[in-house]
Amino acid sequence: MNPHFKDARYYLGRTATKLVAGVKTELAPVEDAVRTRLGLEKEEVSRRERVETRLRTAGERARVTVRSAVDDGRRRLGGLRGGNDSA
Repeated sequence: MNPHFKDARYYLGRTATKLVAGVKTELAPVEDAVRTRLGLEKEEVSRRERVETRLRTAGERARVTVRSAVDDGRRRLGGLRGGNDSA
């Protein structure tokens, strides 16, 4: 890939990240006002809790992926063994 395109892609990603952060900052007072009127409280989730949640969901996804791979492998082996059971 052309180095100019690599640079443009990098800066576009940074721009998007900064844009999202800026919009969140600008809309925070509006969000607070709406939450106050609706009587909703903003949940304060600690960084540790967010990381734990991500790790837990990643572990669950990995477990599902591994089980799927094992089941697929068993089916394939079963098909291979089924044809060669005459031994």
